Amino acid sequence: MSRTPRSEIMAAVFLCVAAFLFGGIWYIYLFVVPLPGETALESARHTLQFTFSSENELRDAYFWIAALPAACIALAIAYLSKAAKSKRVAIFLLAATLVLAITTLVLVDPALAVFVALPAIWGYKSVRGA
Repeated sequence: MSRTPRSEIMAAVFLCVAAFLFGGIWYIYLFVVPLPGETALESARHTLQFTFSSENELRDAYFWIAALPAACIALAIAYLSKAAKSKRVAIFLLAATLVLAITTLVLVDPALAVFVALPAIWGYKSVRGA
């Protein structure tokens, strides 16, 4: 007998996967190749200073990439709450997931936006099941 997991749980799991993906991107960006002659922490500090400085044309994208893991975790927690079982909250969570995905598509990269959009499938199933 096959039992499928609840849609809310699957949406939360995939949102956590997206958060860890973007967290991993930050780790690689900051620590994998330190600047010559600097420790890893010094290099990460200088990299962050440039990343969020007004000189960097891609600063908005980096702000989004910095906020995205926290937003994904917050949505995952919301999907796991008891309130997510109501249709109204399920619709709101689906809309929030789609906004995250579309903004990631516009600001970052289509391939990475797929990971943020994937939970929307389960969010839609959650709306239908609510």
